[in-house]
Amino acid sequence: MTEKYQQKLELARKALIHNDYESANLYLKELSNQFPNQAPIFSFLVEYTNVKSRGGNILDKIAQPVKQPIEQYKSKRVERRDIPLSQDLKKLPITVLVISWDIGHNPLGRAYMLAEAVQRVAGNVLLAGYQFERYGKDIWEPVRESKIPIISLKGKLLPELLEEAEQIVKRYTPDVVIACKPRLPSVNLGMLFKAHKGIPLVIDVDDHELSFTKGKSDIPLAELNEFPEKFSNITEPYESEWTQLSHNLVDFADEVIVSNVALEKEFGGHQIPHVRDETTFDPSRFDSAKVRRQYGVPEKARVVMFFGTPRVHKGIGKVAQAVAQIDDDNFLFIVVGTSPDKRVTSELERLSNGRLLNIPNQPFSSIPEILSMADLVCLPQDVTHETSKYQLPAKAMDAIAMCKPLLVSNTVPLKQLVDDGVAELIDEHDLASQIYSVANRAPSAEKLKKRKEKFLSNYSYKSAESTLREIFRSVLNKKGNIDITEQEIFWESLRNAFVPKVRSNSLSGIDVVLFWNRMIQGCMDVGTIWSLNCYQSVMMSEKF
Repeated sequence: MTEKYQQKLELARKALIHNDYESANLYLKELSNQFPNQAPIFSFLVEYTNVKSRGGNILDKIAQPVKQPIEQYKSKRVERRDIPLSQDLKKLPITVLVISWDIGHNPLGRAYMLAEAVQRVAGNVLLAGYQFERYGKDIWEPVRESKIPIISLKGKLLPELLEEAEQIVKRYTPDVVIACKPRLPSVNLGMLFKAHKGIPLVIDVDDHELSFTKGKSDIPLAELNEFPEKFSNITEPYESEWTQLSHNLVDFADEVIVSNVALEKEFGGHQIPHVRDETTFDPSRFDSAKVRRQYGVPEKARVVMFFGTPRVHKGIGKVAQAVAQIDDDNFLFIVVGTSPDKRVTSELERLSNGRLLNIPNQPFSSIPEILSMADLVCLPQDVTHETSKYQLPAKAMDAIAMCKPLLVSNTVPLKQLVDDGVAELIDEHDLASQIYSVANRAPSAEKLKKRKEKFLSNYSYKSAESTLREIFRSVLNKKGNIDITEQEIFWESLRNAFVPKVRSNSLSGIDVVLFWNRMIQGCMDVGTIWSLNCYQSVMMSEKF
């Protein structure tokens, strides 16, 4: 660049340093006119000095996110739907929508179970859920060929998920909504049905979702409104931060369902375990010897069974070792489920000393048949893990339903089964001897009868009927209107987090600030570097 250019640039710089915006503006305009190729570089500073010379603020020229004033939501209400219910009806004349936050993996299991149980008391049941590609592009395999059709909703990212949910609410009008798991996709949709149409919302909690998140603690809803920038780049609605927020959305439910006593202490509500259909989970329906021949299991084998996804951290390795230690070649460890890590199966084969039979993933309908082969079901848990403290494994219910001896770890939810007389605590000191003893212990007819009675009264679909009926009558008998002020504030805060910060069309010039190291600076003309540095300094001073 010429010496004249450098001199004029220096004059503009000094004028800016001394806040002489009129002089700086004249110098910058002269530079732009005399050196037109450099004009785009100075466009922002010309605009800036124009505004400042008039006593304005350059940030006033930049479009900011348009936030809805919170005041507009004060005392916003919606009328509840009025559905009169006769007391003597076997099935309530209502449509219940059960929502799974994802249908591509195991959250669908609990939702499907609830939908089947709801069929006992409601005239019509719909089961729907989001299909997020991260968890698969098809319905979860165990219930893919289910009796209840599963409605697949496209799993979009935020904020598009909100728009999609609002469209769904416009198209459907159930009488009750059950949102399974306090996760944003399912609970948000349920809340929209309640806020837009006055439809009762029931939230089902079968795990402590915070035990799966990075932070392990909830995030107050106020943070979304006060610090939206913390969430603006988290577009996946199933990420930890949204789950931590959703923990507090449970308060918007009309009723809460929980799966076990530990969750009941935390959330209150009505307890419905992972109940099973007593018409299909019936030991009398199966010939154990015939089923064993079908799966290649010796009739004389003593079968110790683990049902579920095999992972070494679950303690399944200890069971494999215990089976290997038993001085009886008839003992066989059957693991029903495919591990995503093939090394786990190899390790179990080694630990069991070759006494392992791995049956791949099975449809839900095959569970009773496969369990008929078992002499003992062993379901170890890591008692120190946060998840285990609140988790009641569904496979424990399968074993109870089939009247099989069951060994479990000492967690609060599983201790409930021990107290009910349908399970025994695992002997951590001598598991091999315990397995040998229990597997060889032929239960008396009286013992089997008591197990069956306990299953029917506590863990069957039949046992859930009265609880579900009570819940539906409770939420549908509520009269008047619903104050949805806080829900509307939540949604507006959620939208504002994703409002793009777009610059005004009236402001032309530099759109991106680049930071260069010394080596790159040497390759740039001094005018460009100076302008960029000025832009950075100006924006910092205007902001703060």
